Amino acid sequence: MVIQDNLAERLFYNAVHHSDHQAFGQLYTLIKPAMMDFAIALVKERWVADELVQDTFVNFWKQRATITEEVLNAKLYFLLKVKAAGVNYLQSVRKQEVIDMELLDTSHLQLMPDPEQLFINAEIGRIIQQAVDGLPGLCKLIYTMVRVDGLKYKDIAFLLNMPAKTVESKMMQAVKSMGEAVKLSLGERIT
Repeated sequence: MVIQDNLAERLFYNAVHHSDHQAFGQLYTLIKPAMMDFAIALVKERWVADELVQDTFVNFWKQRATITEEVLNAKLYFLLKVKAAGVNYLQSVRKQEVIDMELLDTSHLQLMPDPEQLFINAEIGRIIQQAVDGLPGLCKLIYTMVRVDGLKYKDIAFLLNMPAKTVESKMMQAVKSMGEAVKLSLGERIT
């Protein structure tokens, strides 16, 4: 994740400071999947999420000259922008002031393997994916943001508008639940 994150920050810098179209395209390709996952979880409709993500990138490109702050985490920057767009959309459509993060739709999230997981055999990988799929919505979202997207608890807490301790608790709940599911599944295969 560190290599990918450093790449995202370099691409972000080049897009902003050099108006580099190629860097912008690569940044889009790199960050769009995480943004789509989060936007779909937030607005619950793929087409709306896609519109929000596209609009976020278009607005970024149009306003790149006005970005003066140093961005240390490009993925978090874009996730926060798409969250704001999603909240605005939901408020305009549903006239809601508060969005309950517990109600996020996470059914579309998939555990995407990183290089370490490529060495896990197919059976263990399938068991883990089943365990992830069985997690409650918020636990699944937080697990995916930590393990797949590489976000820190404090960044997720800020993004989801909840205490960092809640994020930590949900992550511990997810890991415990997954451990029990894997142990149970492996135990059934051994006996």
